[in-house]
Amino acid sequence: MTLLIRAAALVGYKDLARAVGANADAELALAGLSDKAVTDLDNFISYHSFVRLLEHTATASGCRDFGLQLARIQDEHMLGPLTVLMRHAASLQEALGLAARYVYVLSPAIGIEVVPAADDPLSHDVTARMDLRPPRNLEQTIEHMLGSMIGVLRFVTHGQVQPELVTVPHPRLGPASSYARAFGCECRFNQPLAAVRLASKELATPLPGHDALLREMAQHYIDRHFREPDQLLTNHVRSLLKKYLDVGLAGQAEIGQLLGVHPKTLQRRLQSEGVQFQDLLDEVRRDRFVELLARKESYNLAQLALLTGYSEQAALTRSCKRWFGRTPSELRQNPSSLSHSA
Repeated sequence: MTLLIRAAALVGYKDLARAVGANADAELALAGLSDKAVTDLDNFISYHSFVRLLEHTATASGCRDFGLQLARIQDEHMLGPLTVLMRHAASLQEALGLAARYVYVLSPAIGIEVVPAADDPLSHDVTARMDLRPPRNLEQTIEHMLGSMIGVLRFVTHGQVQPELVTVPHPRLGPASSYARAFGCECRFNQPLAAVRLASKELATPLPGHDALLREMAQHYIDRHFREPDQLLTNHVRSLLKKYLDVGLAGQAEIGQLLGVHPKTLQRRLQSEGVQFQDLLDEVRRDRFVELLARKESYNLAQLALLTGYSEQAALTRSCKRWFGRTPSELRQNPSSLSHSA
């Protein structure tokens, strides 16, 4: 699954990067992000690129708490329509429940859950989880998320509710004063979870901005305009490509026809999810090739080309050299080398 995040998560990035001595434009390019992609706040960008950008900028600049500092200079509207929905909930508990349900509006890579604190019967933890495969260094991303959670909490409650504790699953990166300013409460490091702890009684706090009509309108807007992770068009297209790759129906026009949309509409909708059709097709072909070589059956090159959706062997050979730096014949003789190239 292609994981994405709203470009609004990088509001203020360039100014902060420059302030701590990093070359913001070079860092964006290194992470595979264009300036245009991150200036449209409603655009979605690669979550992997977002993670790489924060981690590398922190290292390059020597600003070890870069993610936390970025969260501090951003406002609560980073969450877009989710902020509006939470603000107009009846209580903090309802707002947090909506955040857990609709956090995919920010990114499907993020999970939020409200659970009783394991070591405190009078408290609840609002936990944050980042799902990335393969696993990556997420220290900056985790601190950015925790800082953002604190900001939204203060916004929706108008400062009436303050966290009791923040737990961080890695060692302290920056000065203790930085965490004190960002969180305004005790912070413990090397903990099992990334979480913001609240007194359980605070969950019943009525929200000052509650408006039932505006809450309903915001929820309707999200339900209409944002797909849940398992409903992303990218996943539907990927499934169709896998199904029709070897029968000659894996072109953009054919997939568009199967989905009932014009090819240009298909491309535009995929681009809104941060994906290009040809990149998706290339990914499916590569995975199919690896799968075929792993089977016990022995396929000749013509069969391999056909089963991976190519009309000629030469096209498969060019792709294999691009994917793995080797020809299909070389890879077939030593298929174990694929595990090192994947």
